[in-house]
Amino acid sequence: RSFSMPRECPACGSPVVRLEGEAATRCLNTTCPARIKQSLLHFASKGALDIEGIGGKLVDQLVDRRLVVRLGDVFRLDVDTVAQLDRMGPKSAASLVRAIDGARSIPLARFLYALGIPEVGASTALLLAQHAGTLERLVDVGRQELETIPTIGPRTAEAVTDYFANEENRKTLADLRAAGLRIVAEGGPTATGPLAGKRFVFTGTLLGMTRDDATRRALAHVPGPRAIT
Repeated sequence: RSFSMPRECPACGSPVVRLEGEAATRCLNTTCPARIKQSLLHFASKGALDIEGIGGKLVDQLVDRRLVVRLGDVFRLDVDTVAQLDRMGPKSAASLVRAIDGARSIPLARFLYALGIPEVGASTALLLAQHAGTLERLVDVGRQELETIPTIGPRTAEAVTDYFANEENRKTLADLRAAGLRIVAEGGPTATGPLAGKRFVFTGTLLGMTRDDATRRALAHVPGPRAIT
């Protein structure tokens, strides 16, 4: 049968759009429950805040019961509330809350990756963090300045500036801070060292760390973007 793309999001009923230059049709409603669920899963994933215990079924309950409306609400969860969810007892709830508390301090690069900004993967997030140093500085960096960063092109620069110019995204950042998240400033790459001038290719399974972790470690010790994932 022929297929016609829906004109409305099946999760929230908002109009869907296909942005110029993209193949995907998207719901742009930042309060859409389906978008919140996917954002929360990415936010808590291993390469981001790495909150063990936050999976798909738990995220469905948190969002459907409106316990999490913004990302910052994760840091407001307590043991009593979590223990009332399906398949969650007091011990599991306490373990999850401990994992959440352990994620309250995060380096800027991992935080930027956790936000799910379009065009910003782990390596790009590190380059942005090293250039700006702090989140406050990055929020105010203009597109032209971003394009001066090696490997950051016009599309990525536009995606970053558009993200931070969005009022709802700014509210999310403020709410995360209010909920107790501490973002650690990022140092710049060193100009010299044993890895300077080297090129790395990470593939397969690494012992003791993920490929994203290895990329961040390598990029932190070279004077420019020399790592390939």
